[in-house]
Amino acid sequence: MTRCKTQSVRVCLLLLTAVWFALPARAQDYQRGYIGLDAGETRDKFGGVSPVTGFEGGVDGEFALFKNVEKKGTPDLVIGGEIRFPSNTQEHSTEFAGYAGPKFAAGSHWDIGFHIQVRKLFVPPGQLGGVAFSRDKMLMLELPFVVEYKFGPALHAFVQLQVSPEFSPRLRATTDQPPVLPDPSFDYGYSGRATVGYSLGKWYVKGTYQSRYLKFKQDLGNPNELYNWRATQITGGVGVIF
Repeated sequence: MTRCKTQSVRVCLLLLTAVWFALPARAQDYQRGYIGLDAGETRDKFGGVSPVTGFEGGVDGEFALFKNVEKKGTPDLVIGGEIRFPSNTQEHSTEFAGYAGPKFAAGSHWDIGFHIQVRKLFVPPGQLGGVAFSRDKMLMLELPFVVEYKFGPALHAFVQLQVSPEFSPRLRATTDQPPVLPDPSFDYGYSGRATVGYSLGKWYVKGTYQSRYLKFKQDLGNPNELYNWRATQITGGVGVIF
């Protein structure tokens, strides 16, 4: 699993670099974005099992493919993504996400937009009757609504909020062995994220709190609500603005 995570990080970073250099010269002239590193605590709770806490690292980035034209009121078109890698994959999930969407400037202080986002989660295994079983990995569509407010000297401080419903995930087995349980039936889910930060010229610092809840129906695929999942992360990070 560690080798897989390392290779995935390298591939994602190479893809971001390739996209950057593949942009036409005119697009690069108007480029604005960031790439950063995060570290902190993740906490996961499945069904009635006691929550577990551990260390989590992350890489995230975003840049504008096209900048807005103020006179026409057109938005920025941004693309981005993130990777989250816990220290213990037997208790916490590894996650990969990529997104694209518009960002509208509402005056000098506000940015409002939404993302069309795809997220892949490698869900940790669980225990059923004292026997370990592998939970299915999940591929999810998310549509986070994003609001950012800039304030302070030269508008260097910012607060960003994201809220998203979670849609029925596509489930895939993590092993070639016959499944212990049938696929569970998704009920509902939601996620939210709050970030506060400060820009220091070419650098920024930020702190983030995130929470996600996924609920599955009580059926043969979800005995004792073993797939019902609440995850929270508290992280701090630094990054480069370009």
